[in-house]
Amino acid sequence: MPTANIELTSESDVLGTTTSSNFLDISFTPATTMAPDGSGTIEVTMPYWYNLGSTGVYMYNPVATNKCSSTCMQVTHSELSNDVIRIKYTNMLENCISGSKITVICR
Repeated sequence: MPTANIELTSESDVLGTTTSSNFLDISFTPATTMAPDGSGTIEVTMPYWYNLGSTGVYMYNPVATNKCSSTCMQVTHSELSNDVIRIKYTNMLENCISGSKITVICR
């Protein structure tokens, strides 16, 4: 997907913050189309260089499962696996499958 179609924003600029109000907003407009049946997986690579020194703490908590949601789809599972936030979804709304901006919010 062209990087011009992707936007990542966070409620905090503090790397590794654990405040409950901190969210990672992942917004993108598909270059072509999402899965026509409305189910699939979205993967967001999180570089390892976000590791906080020698603490072993990553930018996105590896034990933070099922922390993502979206108004475009039902998120059935989300987790950090190695350096990838993997977001599994079903029931994507028809208007989100093609040509619309999709936002996924992860705590």
